[in-house]
Amino acid sequence: MITDEKKDISLIKEYKVKSYEVTQNNELKPFALLHYFEDAAYLNAESYGFGHSVTSSKNLYWFVVKYHLKFEKLPQAWEKIKIKTWPRKNGGIQCLRDFEIYSEDGRKTGVASSAWVLVGVDSKRPVNPFKTLEFPNLPDERALETSFEKIPPVARVDYEKTFEIRFDDLDINRHVNNANYIAWATETLPYDFRVSNSLAEVEIQYKKECTYGMVVLSQVEYDEEKNITLHSLKNAESLENLCDIRIRWKGV
Repeated sequence: MITDEKKDISLIKEYKVKSYEVTQNNELKPFALLHYFEDAAYLNAESYGFGHSVTSSKNLYWFVVKYHLKFEKLPQAWEKIKIKTWPRKNGGIQCLRDFEIYSEDGRKTGVASSAWVLVGVDSKRPVNPFKTLEFPNLPDERALETSFEKIPPVARVDYEKTFEIRFDDLDINRHVNNANYIAWATETLPYDFRVSNSLAEVEIQYKKECTYGMVVLSQVEYDEEKNITLHSLKNAESLENLCDIRIRWKGV
């Protein structure tokens, strides 16, 4: 249920980028950025009564299903950045959440939008959060205009690699943390490509949860003309689709 009370429900949190969170190009690793987003979202949701402490008491958890991110410039080591996040109005049973990234001098250097569903721990099925939890009045403000356009699957496999899910890949909800998927996707690309390119735009659509011991097959199709990579992450045994990712790159 959404109350009628109107107020600013955004959260702004400062993070100092650590040296172990950046690539050799001195850019924040994408999975580290998603950890920042997750942390900020957790704190924001907790402060308004629809976070982990409440959902866990109801045997529910939040599961991110979509991300769309755009970057002007990725943060660098030791830089102090600010992440602003807020939930916003939406339709259906998905909860939308937006993010803005600000550099140390106050410039907006990145924006993102995400979609989340509330899932039963035992049933593994989504429930309507607006009939289950209490929400404040949600704003219309958007950080990024996106319709979360469907990402096409990989049609031609240019690169592929497998990854076995470790215990340390799991999160508090006992499934693979969402940030790992982008790491598996980008790690499959050649070394020379990674050192000569930087992220400009990322779209992620999660399909299935991953569990301990599963082997993930990461496949990549590269469009050299557009400098865009398509990524399909699959269960290596069943070939069930786990996640689709599209990344637009820019040269460094």
